[in-house]
Amino acid sequence: MVLSELHIPYEEILIHLDTPRPDWYLQDIKSKEVASFWFGTLMAEEEEEKERKEEEWVGAVEKEIEPLLEGAKPFLGGKEEVTMAEVHAGPFVVRWYTLAKHEDLLPASLIKKLDALPNFSKWAKAIHERESITKSIDWDSGPEPLRKKLASIKAAKK
Repeated sequence: MVLSELHIPYEEILIHLDTPRPDWYLQDIKSKEVASFWFGTLMAEEEEEKERKEEEWVGAVEKEIEPLLEGAKPFLGGKEEVTMAEVHAGPFVVRWYTLAKHEDLLPASLIKKLDALPNFSKWAKAIHERESITKSIDWDSGPEPLRKKLASIKAAKK
């Protein structure tokens, strides 16, 4: 996204969920062992557990992110252009909203709760309107690779 915003030519390399990660990717990624709120919600087997994970997720956004977005115009820190916060978080926010259209992945209620947070919802809307962020999403593969990956992870746990 930064390269796109600065109009610098680049080659995009998609990392598909249904294939092992390349060594160069695994050597470079810092958070490969950190389980996120969204992953915990995706992995929840029972409805009650999924709801609990969703509440934890929304609670964390409300406590940690919502106050930071006070005064966003529409981006962090009162900026009118994307900041590094949007560069890093934007693709995840877009994915959350997209995956919540598939109830077997994320509950639609997640988006209703996130949209009830005034600062976050304004910020998320601005992210969705920014082409440099939305074009970083592999829209063609849809949710199927994620479904396959989750099934494989869940099967390995049994």
